[in-house]
Amino acid sequence: MFQFYGTRLMPEFYYRIRYMGAEFIRNILRHQLWLVFLLSWIVFQLGLNIQYGYWKSHSDLDWIDIVGEGGAAFFVITWLLILLSVRPSGRVTTFLTAGLIGVFASCFQDLLDELIELPENVYWDSLIESIPLGLVILTYGIWLWSREQKVINRYFDRRELRCRDHRPLDHMTSLSKPSYLKQQLDRLRKHQARSRVALIQLDIRNAEGLSHQLGHAVADRFLADLSEVLRVAIRQNDLLCHSVGYRFYLLLTDVSPEMADQMVEDLDRLIRYFPFRSGNHQAAVYLTPVFGIAYGNEVIESGEEEDKLPWSERMMAMAKQGRWNPNDTADSSAVGVETTGSDLTSGAPSGNLV
Repeated sequence: MFQFYGTRLMPEFYYRIRYMGAEFIRNILRHQLWLVFLLSWIVFQLGLNIQYGYWKSHSDLDWIDIVGEGGAAFFVITWLLILLSVRPSGRVTTFLTAGLIGVFASCFQDLLDELIELPENVYWDSLIESIPLGLVILTYGIWLWSREQKVINRYFDRRELRCRDHRPLDHMTSLSKPSYLKQQLDRLRKHQARSRVALIQLDIRNAEGLSHQLGHAVADRFLADLSEVLRVAIRQNDLLCHSVGYRFYLLLTDVSPEMADQMVEDLDRLIRYFPFRSGNHQAAVYLTPVFGIAYGNEVIESGEEEDKLPWSERMMAMAKQGRWNPNDTADSSAVGVETTGSDLTSGAPSGNLV
């Protein structure tokens, strides 16, 4: 929980907060023009009010209104900074940012009216407060964002299984983690027929050698590429998850055992014959997949624990060593299959499909 740093013991969460804060500031600074414009507008609006008006006395201040309108301006600024920290530059970001700045200008003027008394012949303060220009721009930006979100939804269809939750998302592959798979198994246990479900586990044989041969950066790139290859090869209503290393889980719904077996063969063929290239490596790298599969009740009843899957680690270890035979077990509902082919080597793969 605590780490030694210099002469002090500092909690681990301090380092996490410091890292998150540094990343937040770094992302915001990508939008320097918007930050300069926002700061310039605040100075301009404040200076304009001071030039034409005068500060109210302490007895004339309504602190409830000050807190309420100041809080509204503070939260709009917070929304704006969060938006700038997570979005790249572009048309949608431009309209969202401009709209939020317009809304902030109205809220900020409400706050200044509580602090500064303006003459009756001044009318521009009412225009800033009342004209909903910021809301109009923000509404158009949200409409553009909704169109953008439709494209993103299509991209995430095979990662979410009709239920979105960013918390169990793997940062390397943008796929869900096994904890999300467990949630979906719990949901299937309540709402769907158990006999029409299959769960596939995919491992890459000798995946550790990839990092040693090509380096961790290239290995991470191959992992991200492999997740994309798998995503385009599955159906829209299937759920693809990433566990650890080069291990993936694929949850198939509304599928027969024969269809699930065919999916395994298709994925095997796709992975073994797909040439992975990265950086300055001219020769392609071919991966050797190892599969485990379970059907029906074996899948649903396996969701009691997050890390407890419908086949044992012994089965998958035997498959990796080429010693797996489905007839070795009396339970035919969970099988492990190793497809033959080249390891993490360059050149055309060899071997026959199982």
